[in-house]
Amino acid sequence: MRINSVSDKLTSRGWRGFIYFIGSPSRLEEISGGAEYELCISRYAETSLEECRETVSFKDAHRLLGAEYRSVALLLEGGRGWPGNLLAATMELVSRSGYYLLQAPIQLAGSRFGRYFEKQVLGSENTAVYRDGELVGLNIYSAVPPVQMYRPSVSSSDRIIRKLLYLTASPGQARALRILPSFLYGRNKLLMIIGDRGRGKSSVLGLMAAYVMYKRRGRYCVVGHSPEAVQSFFKHLARGLEALGMKPAVEKREGLVVSVSSGGSIMVYRRPWRQVEGFDKPLFVDEAAAVGVARLMKWYRRVGKIVASTTIHGYEGSGHAILKIMEEYFRRKTVVKLNRPIRYYPGDPLEKLFYRVFHLDAEPVDKKDVVEPLSYRAVDRKELVENYDLLRKIYGLLVTAHYRNEPDDLVLLLDTDYFDIRCMVDSQDDIVAVAQLRIESMEGDDRSVRLIDKIERYGVDIDDLRVWRVVRIAVTPSLQRRGIGSRMLKLIEEEAIDKKLDGVGAIFSGYTTIRFWTRNGYRAFYVSPKYNRVTGEKNVAVIKILNDKVKHIEQLVSRIGYRVLALTAHISYRDFGTEKLVEALSSLAPGEIPVEQDCVRLEKYISDENMYMESIADILLAHIDKIDWNLLDALEKQVVVARLLQGKTITDISGFTGLGTSRVEEIIEEATRKIAGSLLETLCRSL
Repeated sequence: MRINSVSDKLTSRGWRGFIYFIGSPSRLEEISGGAEYELCISRYAETSLEECRETVSFKDAHRLLGAEYRSVALLLEGGRGWPGNLLAATMELVSRSGYYLLQAPIQLAGSRFGRYFEKQVLGSENTAVYRDGELVGLNIYSAVPPVQMYRPSVSSSDRIIRKLLYLTASPGQARALRILPSFLYGRNKLLMIIGDRGRGKSSVLGLMAAYVMYKRRGRYCVVGHSPEAVQSFFKHLARGLEALGMKPAVEKREGLVVSVSSGGSIMVYRRPWRQVEGFDKPLFVDEAAAVGVARLMKWYRRVGKIVASTTIHGYEGSGHAILKIMEEYFRRKTVVKLNRPIRYYPGDPLEKLFYRVFHLDAEPVDKKDVVEPLSYRAVDRKELVENYDLLRKIYGLLVTAHYRNEPDDLVLLLDTDYFDIRCMVDSQDDIVAVAQLRIESMEGDDRSVRLIDKIERYGVDIDDLRVWRVVRIAVTPSLQRRGIGSRMLKLIEEEAIDKKLDGVGAIFSGYTTIRFWTRNGYRAFYVSPKYNRVTGEKNVAVIKILNDKVKHIEQLVSRIGYRVLALTAHISYRDFGTEKLVEALSSLAPGEIPVEQDCVRLEKYISDENMYMESIADILLAHIDKIDWNLLDALEKQVVVARLLQGKTITDISGFTGLGTSRVEEIIEEATRKIAGSLLETLCRSL
């Protein structure tokens, strides 16, 4: 059966459909039957498939988010890996009564994730599967879509709200708009719009911004994890302003809207790590989970009024973490949940497939008590491919342990040999804890963020070191703080010893995680001097060496880590939580550091242009009496003293020097490299 006939069957009732084609693009073209694709997404900005009206490359596809197409084709062609994030994101481009076609080469379809994916598609509604041109599976969803369409109710005592209500597409959006005036003038500090993907959170956020700009002339900003992520917000902001009789002026950069102004008000886009405190209230945050929990907490304290949205079951970030924070930390809040999809019918089969494949709505088991005995088990990846329920239980726990959980993570879990999975299972066969582990050594060629790189940056010889990094560890939320995580960690350590590994460690940026590790005997030897742009927090690395032959490594990094934190807290960690700093220092042991070690670190800094002054600030302060200040001119002395000795921020220094922040950073690095070169000669000439 040809593609055009199958697509007609899948979409005839108004549902969205999915076609999975295993084979080459040329074979797909042979059986298209005249089918055309409004949008094709290819590895490059062109494809051999003639049926494509518009073609974009993988790297540019994210620019289309928020647009709608009746037919979308994702062409993996000769690709070697599964683009999980891209697949999940572009499924949202398909409009009601449309369909999505995925073409995958036979070799890629035969991978572990490929076999898992095909199995899920075959078991889902309104799907078709082709294998090299032969239709091997067709499952038409025969249910009748709901015919009742949403008609906005424009009842409101606020005439401005009444005008904007005409633009809403669901009861939830209307409810959010009606709440806005009382929030703006009330005591609550956070108005959070929550819901699954496709519920119109960004669009209603834009309408709310239009109300604010009309009522309160001012300078506002919206924060999103990328400019592409806020395009729907800006689109509906402009629509809202027009509905209120205003003429929005839109500014674009590289084809993307970055600001909208009208009637003396302006709304500008800011990246999460940029300064936002100087704008008028409220601050708008589009997709808070992707922006970072820590940043939202900071803005809650400093800004005072935030209107935000976040996806609960999505891949932009951990909506679970946002909900947990809101319950524990954000006391003065208003929450509105959007339930109804706005682009397609409720119960849409393509959305169900999307959630089924990537486990976006997976939840950990809810247990009241620990049912002993608990057993420690290894899980084989082949078992995860074949056993959907097992994978869902494990994944449902892993998503609670990380600030961001993406479809790409599932692909890596199934398709690579990087990770080992360990579980704690109770006597009722429920998984109550999961750990995702990875062996690290200098022999590996993967250049992801690694624990051993944090050790190496201290100039420590780690050529023979092999450690197990705990990528994620999670305990069922209802059973936390009962010692299960610590018991599991102990069993991981015992297994590491059996495997002849030298130690166990982790890198994390969780806001409450550090105490768990230090209480289990791990040393928090490294805290990033700069914020993680994704999480908004500072990464922490912990280590426990289990092999007596390399125990000196733990001792050395502990001493260096202690000196770094103790001497540079006023520079790099002034806004790092005091309780975290105390916890980290308490896990470390002060002691003498060989001069040779400082020499190695100075050499690394001088030879690596990507390293910053903060990476050797403790050395400069420890040997401050040996610095030759005459190497610096007057401005360099002023800037370095302000930063190194007084701990002034780059913004502070920019203020009193009249220089831009980028120029201040350049001066600091230029001056520090002069000092480092001289100090290296002074300290190390006799070694």
